[in-house]
Amino acid sequence: MAKSKLRGGAKKHRAKVAARNQQQKSAHSKIQKLFNEAIQKEMEELKKQKEELAANSDEIVEVQEEKQ
Repeated sequence: MAKSKLRGGAKKHRAKVAARNQQQKSAHSKIQKLFNEAIQKEMEELKKQKEELAANSDEIVEVQEEKQ
């Protein structure tokens, strides 16, 4: 067997694979966290818009009742 085959071998390969998997897992977690933050921010904006619309619709109803 050549010397190059003996350097590292299966043990080194497993270490490289484990490191690669860890990098992929951390990258996935980072992307997931950013996505969740973006969705949370969007939900808050939509809630604010909904509340503003509800408040504006109440004002419109009150103005219409006053005119009658």
